[in-house]
Formats: sequence, structure tokens, C-alpha cells
Amino acid sequence: MRVLFDRLCCPPDDFVALSLSSPVGFWVALWSRSGDGLVSLSYVGSTPPTSSGALPSSLASAWEEHWSGGSPSLRLLGSPRPFDLEVYRAVLDVPWGGLVTYGDLARRLGTSPRAVGSALRRNPWPLFVPCHRVVGKGSLGGYMGAGGEGLKGALLEFEASNPRGSPRP
Repeated sequence: MRVLFDRLCCPPDDFVALSLSSPVGFWVALWSRSGDGLVSLSYVGSTPPTSSGALPSSLASAWEEHWSGGSPSLRLLGSPRPFDLEVYRAVLDVPWGGLVTYGDLARRLGTSPRAVGSALRRNPWPLFVPCHRVVGKGSLGGYMGAGGEGLKGALLEFEASNPRGSPRP
């Protein structure tokens, strides 16, 4: 995945909420028009949300690329803590369909599994920073947001049953 992390510096009236459909349900993207980047992404379930604008081509391309198992290029806007950013960059190395444990990631970063989990809990860009690929030892581990562990399992199952390069449903 090729992402650019950039500081958020946009006025509040610059944001637009956009509806995205996926094989596991609907999502809402908070997009900055002037920053041309994703501020946050939230799973909303099976009911399509109201969208307040047209999908920017960069987001539409990244969304399609993600669900095809590719490496989308997207600008992510925010101000994550330095440690969180370090964790997010490490998670970007976990390939489509791959898994890493909180413990393994923590050892790689020289920290604790709990610290890794806390950083991932604050991830405003799930899917594009694929925190669902980080699992507990012998369990899925937690997953924040509307879908919880059920969504995490569905995302992992989707990736496992749709290897990169295979046709998408």
C-alpha cells in the first residue's frame, strides 16, 4: 500500500461524508475537499448511509484497488501520535490475506502488545491501514467500531477467499 500521511489542516466546512459500498457492508468516509484526502473511515453495517457528495476519483480508485487486493495509493489526513504512526506504518507491511499477532508486531517495534492494540484502536483509517490483519495469539483479538469482531472476521475471510488477482464478486 502506498499512503501519504499528512497533517490535517482544513476548515470544518471543508469536510464531506461519502457513502462507500463493500462486500462486507457500507462505510462512511470523511473526506477533505481542499486536502484531497481521507480524514476517517467508519463501518456502518448493512444500511446504506446518506452521502453528501460525489466520490472523488482518488478515493474511488483506492477503494476499488483495496477490494481487488491491490496496493491503493491514498492521502490520509490526520495527526496521529508518533508511536501510533510507527504502528500504522508497520501494519502497512502486512500483505493482503496475511496476519501478524499483536505480540509479534510489538516485538518488532520494541513495545508491548497492549500498546500496539491501543494504537490500532485509535486508527481512523481502517482498511487502508489494515488493522484487521493484526490478531491475538490463538484468537481474533479486538476490533473497534460498529462491526466489532464480526467485521474483523468477515474482512479476514474475504481476503482469504479472494487472493490478489482473483475476480471479485
